[in-house]
Amino acid sequence: MKAIPTKYRGILFRSRLEAKWASFFDLMNWHWQYEPCDFNGWIPDFAIYGFGKTIYVEVKPTIIFLPDIANKIDLSGCNNEVLLIGETCPIPSRDTMCGDNTQLGWLRTEYECGPVKQTTFEWGTCEFACYDGSRIGFAEPSGGWFCRIYGTSGKYYNFNHVIEDMVLENWSLACNSSQWKKP
Repeated sequence: MKAIPTKYRGILFRSRLEAKWASFFDLMNWHWQYEPCDFNGWIPDFAIYGFGKTIYVEVKPTIIFLPDIANKIDLSGCNNEVLLIGETCPIPSRDTMCGDNTQLGWLRTEYECGPVKQTTFEWGTCEFACYDGSRIGFAEPSGGWFCRIYGTSGKYYNFNHVIEDMVLENWSLACNSSQWKKP
């Protein structure tokens, strides 16, 4: 299927799906930039500027993890965490580790290991979390999670129906903002 270039906020995105995600990021109050850099031929679709770190984002029309795309990203020379997101939000079929949380996509999480503190990356699910009454971020659902948007850590906040409703409403609004409009 051919991508349909779509304009949102004065930016011409390569696909309607990318425009939907840009709108969703705005509705979630996540700061982003479109096609921010080039890593040896892999150009991330977005950079999300979170709490003290940049997370690069790759958008693909899928609801399953794509190992070939993950491998391309791993070989690109990118030394940042990467979020792989799909064609819808949240991911409808998920294999979560922590109860009722809702999956945003897949995160290439950065870990330091060994006595020399060597940095490694590992792909796993990424879930919405970190709700404090007005903000939603995302984190990996294992170990000592760390919200990439707001910096909260140590305690995992289970996703609840109020938050899920907010995410679904924002995704619906994002989809509406990028619908085809007759010229």
